[in-house]
Amino acid sequence: MVEAPRPVEARNFRCVAAGRVGNKTAVVFVGKVVTGYPDPEAPFDLHLKQLCANKRGFYAFPLALVGYDAVYVIYPEDGVGYLTFAYNYMWFNHTHFLFTSDGVYVKALLTLPVSNRSVALETGVKTEVMGQVLRNCAYRLLVPNFDMAKLKVGAPLYNTSGFYIKVG
Repeated sequence: MVEAPRPVEARNFRCVAAGRVGNKTAVVFVGKVVTGYPDPEAPFDLHLKQLCANKRGFYAFPLALVGYDAVYVIYPEDGVGYLTFAYNYMWFNHTHFLFTSDGVYVKALLTLPVSNRSVALETGVKTEVMGQVLRNCAYRLLVPNFDMAKLKVGAPLYNTSGFYIKVG
């Protein structure tokens, strides 16, 4: 379990894959990022969004919380992580990630498990509470201490095809 620092309020991250990126270890977590109205895509905590909404003239809106899926790739040796949000997909597992010599990639075209229909993955972040989504970008975050002894690094994958988006 890893918690992303504020202003992002992230919960229940679970490890789905680990591998080598060059001569470093990379670990992929997926989880929910809790946000709320008036802008459900903004990955900031509810209090910060209320403050921003009040400054912009929005004085009343529901306090409902909305969860968005996030991909968090960390490099334990460097103490750095990359957090990005998936706006249209939520069933990530180890088969969706590719470890290469220059980073970790997530599959750009995913198959929905229920309908077997393909969906183009949309990822991104915001730099302002009420701002636009910066597509295919990630937050760079400092990572808390990480216990490398509990980590199982997967075997290399030599043959794959498809389109991928770089996460970290």
